[in-house]
Amino acid sequence: MKDKFVISFLGRFSEEKAPDQFVTIARSLSKEAEYAFLMGGEGPLADHIAALREKYGLHNRLHLPGFIDVKSALAVTDILVLPSRIDGRPNIVLEALSMGVPVVASRIGGVQEMIHDGENGILCDAEDTNGFINAIRSIMNDADRRTLMRACARALAVSELDVRTMLSSYRAVFERIITSKSRSN
Repeated sequence: MKDKFVISFLGRFSEEKAPDQFVTIARSLSKEAEYAFLMGGEGPLADHIAALREKYGLHNRLHLPGFIDVKSALAVTDILVLPSRIDGRPNIVLEALSMGVPVVASRIGGVQEMIHDGENGILCDAEDTNGFINAIRSIMNDADRRTLMRACARALAVSELDVRTMLSSYRAVFERIITSKSRSN
């Protein structure tokens, strides 16, 4: 996978995370060029995903290593795809951004707060397979945009997701609460 453009799904193979939609996306994109698809994770749909891979003849293009080290997987990933049907604030998005990996994700839950559409990734409607495919293509086919998105992803992680920044924000909230309570007493 070293010399290929790697598109990854890293997460639980369960209905809400939509790994089946990722396989459909991989099937469509695999016909166009030499891309590699990585699906790292485990879950109740693992056998179904393996069967879909075989059904669509993707066994040489779609890699299913099971549970893998996320940092190592993200190090070779060019785009992380998160087609979740339901999600909150998935850690994998935070991890991808911290490593400068653009994310194409469903416009749901807390994902909308982490992905600045068009800057560090692209948001799509859940279940909109064509929207995901077009978003991935737009990043894959524009090296300058991809470079800018990688930089924006990393910059966001440093400025907004850094532990020190988060702790400082929490401290400010707690201080406002304490000050507010002591004024009312």
